[in-house]
Amino acid sequence: MSMTSTGELNGMAILTNEQVLAIRSRYARRSLRGDRYYRITMAQLAKEFGVSKTQVLRILTRQQWAHL
Repeated sequence: MSMTSTGELNGMAILTNEQVLAIRSRYARRSLRGDRYYRITMAQLAKEFGVSKTQVLRILTRQQWAHL
């Protein structure tokens, strides 16, 4: 059995639980601009939250932060 802390309890975590949920929510949402719908990109989310695009992808596919 592993004693490793997960999520924001891990001392190396950059994001909080709330930020991870915000990333998932904002990526899933579409916003209307003019007469077209747009989705925020993984690159935009990565820049905003100070993590890599790969990390955002892992969050969205639940490879990491799967407990949320």
